[in-house]
Amino acid sequence: MSDKMDKAKSQVEDIWQQFWDDHKDFDSSWVRSVLHGLAEFLPFVFVDAGEGYAKMLKGSEVELPPDFDWTSAGEDLPLPSLQKLPIYRIYLAMRAYAFYGLKLINDADLARDWQELLEEEERGSFPPFWLRDEEAKRSFAAARARLKLDHPEWLAGLSADELAALAGVNRKSVMNLLAPKSGGTLKSRADGSISVESARRWLETRPAFRPSIWHLQEGLSLRRPNQEDFIDGDPLWVPVTKDGTWFSPEHAMPDGCFHVTCAKYKEERTFDDYWEALKFLSRAASPLWRCPDEAGRWYLKSTSRWDRKTRQEIETLVRQTHEAL
Repeated sequence: MSDKMDKAKSQVEDIWQQFWDDHKDFDSSWVRSVLHGLAEFLPFVFVDAGEGYAKMLKGSEVELPPDFDWTSAGEDLPLPSLQKLPIYRIYLAMRAYAFYGLKLINDADLARDWQELLEEEERGSFPPFWLRDEEAKRSFAAARARLKLDHPEWLAGLSADELAALAGVNRKSVMNLLAPKSGGTLKSRADGSISVESARRWLETRPAFRPSIWHLQEGLSLRRPNQEDFIDGDPLWVPVTKDGTWFSPEHAMPDGCFHVTCAKYKEERTFDDYWEALKFLSRAASPLWRCPDEAGRWYLKSTSRWDRKTRQEIETLVRQTHEAL
């Protein structure tokens, strides 16, 4: 590898590290406000909005606390759960591009998704409350500015707000640089926007500005620095059948009990408490339990393997099963 390629790789890795250092505990007030607004609006559209909202969150692999209140999800959702939502990951990818010149290429479709989100914002498709957040307004504006810098073939100039967002200064500072007395630091186009060439020259003089380096990422295996492959929450093991069915709180029979046994003795035991039934199965040499097939018939199923779940995930199902019964 040439010295030039070594230097480029080192530059990308340094900026990548800076981005994750700055965002390791990033809690987006904008994402929370979107969630809160959605929770407030859903009851006007759907029946049983709360149950549907919780199911949508679970569909995104979000682990809900036992006392989860969907009406205040924006404020109460724990940060590790918030970080799993697509809107959080898409917004994070946009910030990586806007302020660091990176693309989170390891996360499928995020580059496409944040650009689509940006286009919707530019078309005015967002509800008004989505753009009250100053953090978000700056992120969207900075992403638009960088796209114009990266694609001069678009022949699109930058607005004062866009350039100010990307540079991290206020709008007045940019307007001062457009004044004739500034010596022509920034050049206006016929449509009143700022030329890409003059904006780039000025940005390159600013120490805090990071040029786009996403085109240097190709071929690099970039993972989140120091990322450990641990699941969130308290882990525990549950038995799983050959067809992939795991022993769930939803397998309480119509009598409200879990029917379990050990293959060696064939003597069924019933427990009205899921955790006691799971404890029995974990100690059985050949655990079996009754669960329904597609026709609703209850059969004893044997354990093929054990999979890991989290206590928080199962506690949510326990509560939902109790409510259903």
